[in-house]
This record gives sequence, structure tokens and C-alpha cells, in this order.
Amino acid sequence: MELTSRERMLLTMEYRETDYIPCCFMMFHGLRDRFPNDQKKFVEAQLALGLDAVVELPELPITVHPDVSTRTWLEKNAPGEIFSLIHKEYNTPGGTMHTVVRQTEDWPHGDDIEFYSDFNVPRSKRYHVNGRMDLKALRYMLMPPTRAEVKEYREQCAALKKYAQEKGLAVRGV
Repeated sequence: MELTSRERMLLTMEYRETDYIPCCFMMFHGLRDRFPNDQKKFVEAQLALGLDAVVELPELPITVHPDVSTRTWLEKNAPGEIFSLIHKEYNTPGGTMHTVVRQTEDWPHGDDIEFYSDFNVPRSKRYHVNGRMDLKALRYMLMPPTRAEVKEYREQCAALKKYAQEKGLAVRGV
């Protein structure tokens, strides 16, 4: 039986028979870094390798209140620390949040801390939210998306879904 990659992936997730077991690595850094911000080229490169690629829908942007300001600084040679510490303060109408991470050799964000990054948690010395006192400030960091952002997001998703359909690929959203 000749299946599309999408059909093969869906059947596998249902524990049903397929023509072969799909191979889908979602190579986060090895291949993806060659095509920053170009989902289609990343998918095409996977297909060229014979992989069952998955088209990933974008995440909605994190919308921050316009009155939020930040201050970032580096602390070198902190007592008891092997790595430099990056500090970031978020000054919001609801208060100030302060986060601190260790700048390990594999830290990908330079001298900054992204608000939303998988690299933060294992390197954190102080998290974004450390107690109830941070919740009022957090409200200004996680604002609902604007209508324009939702419209642009829907357009991006529609284009990627169409592309996936044309290629016979599965779609994944986070």
C-alpha cells in the first residue's frame, strides 16, 4: 500500500499497520539551524533525506504590555558560581520581576534572557515567578494577543496547512 507521510504518521499513532515505520527526527539543531525562520526549506531538507517530516505550526507571539521595560546585566565571578550570572528585571505596571540564569557554555541567548526558552529552567538561579508577589507583574508579561497578531497567526497557519496538504505531510501544533 502506498501511503502519504501524513497517513503513515497517523496510522502509526493509532498502532495500525503501515507500509513502513515512519522516521521523523524533528532535528532541532543539526538541520534546523541551517534554515532559520524557513519552515519550508527545513521540511524540504528532511524530505530529501527520506524522512517523514512534520510541518510545525508557529506559536502565538508572547504579547507584552507596552509599559513594560527591562534591564539586563551580567554578574561575573559571583561567589560560589562557576559561570557568570545574567540578571534581567522586568518593570511592569504590576511590579518588578527579577530572574537570574547561569550563562553556561551552551547558553544560546548571549548576554540576554529570553522570557520563554527551554534553556532557562535548568540554568536558573532565580525564576521569573518566585511567589505570589510576582503574579501581578506576570499579568503584564502574558497579555492576550492583539487582533492583528491573531489574524497574522491564522494566515501563517493556513499557508502551512495548505503546504502540508500538498506534500501529504502531518501538521503539528504546540
